[in-house]
Amino acid sequence: MPVRFLIFASLVFFSLNFFAQDQLFKKDNSKLEVKVLEVTPNEVKYKLKSNPDGPLYIVNKSDVALLIYANGEHETFPESKQKTEIVYAPVSPFVRMDSLRAQRKRESTEQFNTMTKKKNVVFVNSLALLNGTASLSYLREFGNGLFSIHLPVSTSFLEPSLQNSFGLSTNYYYGNIYNYKITHKTIDAGMGIYFHTSGKHAITHFIGPLIRFAQYNGTFYTYDYSLDQWGNPITGYSDKKHGFVLNESYAMINNGILFRITPAFNMMLHAAIGTTINRQFVANDPNDFKSPNGYYNYNQNYTNSNPVFNIGLNVGYRF
Repeated sequence: MPVRFLIFASLVFFSLNFFAQDQLFKKDNSKLEVKVLEVTPNEVKYKLKSNPDGPLYIVNKSDVALLIYANGEHETFPESKQKTEIVYAPVSPFVRMDSLRAQRKRESTEQFNTMTKKKNVVFVNSLALLNGTASLSYLREFGNGLFSIHLPVSTSFLEPSLQNSFGLSTNYYYGNIYNYKITHKTIDAGMGIYFHTSGKHAITHFIGPLIRFAQYNGTFYTYDYSLDQWGNPITGYSDKKHGFVLNESYAMINNGILFRITPAFNMMLHAAIGTTINRQFVANDPNDFKSPNGYYNYNQNYTNSNPVFNIGLNVGYRF
């Protein structure tokens, strides 16, 4: 009898241990009936209760909230809290300054490349309109944006109000000439080649030579008189209006700023100064330009070669 009892008790104990199951609770609130086979420092290895002969499953401890064993014991796996120490390495202010300078240079270069993707600009000189002149110019950038060629051309549609803007003077070779003025600018064309001193920036300063050729129409008045045998003027003289054509050429230095505001809209402010290199004064009717006594040939008249100026506030379209 005692032997049979011991055998029965052993079978019961073996059955209970064989059918006893563990419970695994994950952090996603799921629950599994399992048989835990091994718990390592980082993982839990188990098989499913429904398939004890099936595959072996492995789950990270970081995904397990609670593990309850068949004997009633339980185990949790809190997340390991590792303290991360942040080490701030000292940075030289010169390094920070160089980094900021490099970033600004990159941004400036990107902006420059965007603004100069199209190389051609057509400008209208708004200041010339105030002087009765229609002035257009074409500008083409080259040399990776470091140089430009400028071709201005203009003509007047009204009598210019600023006579000195053409470099003319009231000092003449003959004292009997007066009221000399320009009535119309037939044509004024030129060519300039400029160097962009500011480098690759959307707003750049430029400077360079500008050669201009111009032709004007105008009028002047004379009063003529004769001399007696003693060299004194004879009483009485006549006023007469004459017409002329004036051809001039100028050598100038143009200096200004080019504003590339958008890839399509540009502005240019410039001021040129120079001198007259050639002046040809031609009377409309040379035969009528002799004084009564034959002493004066008005075709030989000239005006002073004072410094000449040209300024402009240009607005333009880039294409």
